[in-house]
This record gives sequence, structure tokens and C-alpha cells, in this order.
Amino acid sequence: MVGREGKSIEVRSFDHCFVCGSRNEAGLQLNIVSGGGEARAEFQPDTRWEGYPGVVHGGVLSAVFDDLMFHAIYSVIRQAAVTASIEVRFRLPARIGARLYCCVRVGEPGAQGYGRLVDVEGEIRDQEKRLIATAKSKYIIMSQAQMDDFLNPGVRAVSPDAVDY
Repeated sequence: MVGREGKSIEVRSFDHCFVCGSRNEAGLQLNIVSGGGEARAEFQPDTRWEGYPGVVHGGVLSAVFDDLMFHAIYSVIRQAAVTASIEVRFRLPARIGARLYCCVRVGEPGAQGYGRLVDVEGEIRDQEKRLIATAKSKYIIMSQAQMDDFLNPGVRAVSPDAVDY
């Protein structure tokens, strides 16, 4: 991965990611398509991700938003980012077995381009195009040193409190 300063930023494998990891047998294994500041995925949840009977757990939908938002950011900024905040609004229950469609978009850059914080928003709809959930988030763009701190156990990680948002 190449950062804003043109320096290479190491990205570790996402093979075991709960949302997109192809080697995580307990995960969703979503095929995420991203580009131009957008990311999309569709999936049909089963009872492994159930909260209330017949309803997808809200934490699963939140995780889908979070993962797609990273992919949307990376598609335009090509730099690692972590979630500073995310707000999910659940509009209708997501039903087990229903096909769900998620789409997220990166906000427009300011006059100086993207800063240290990036806004992203998205929605999940069902097969009848009913709005199931919406989300808004802020992501912190990370340098290589910050990612090293974040990814290495026992090392002080960058705190969202260090960024004024």
C-alpha cells in the first residue's frame, strides 16, 4: 500500500477477517467490490448470525458496514485507516435468509483533499429494496508508524481521543 507521502505502507493479510476473510470459516466471507470511493457487497445471512429468532444480529450488520467502509476509503486514498466512530441506525429487521445489499460511499474531500479524518456513509437494503439500516462513520488515516503501533501487541496504539473530531 502507498501512503500520501509516497512511502509504502505494509498491509497484513485479511484472510481471517470476520467480514471478508476467505479463510474464516465462522465469518461472512463477503466478496467486496470497491472502487472510486464506493464499496458494495451482497449476502444472505443464515442462523449463524442470528440475534432474535429469525433476525440478523445488529452487530453483524455493523461489522459489514465497518469493513466495507474501510474498503471504500482504501479505494481512493490507498492508505490504511481505522474506525474512529460509527453510528448505525436500524430501520427494519434484517431477516435470516433474505438477500441483503450493502453500499457505502466516502464523503467528498475538502479543498485540501482528504485530511486525517474521512467521513463515510452507507446503507443496507433487502431484496425488496426496503431500507434495513444506515450508517455514518469517521475513519482515522494512519501512517506506517501508527499502523505498526496499532498492529503489534504490547505497543501503545493510536487512540481516537488523540484526534479532534
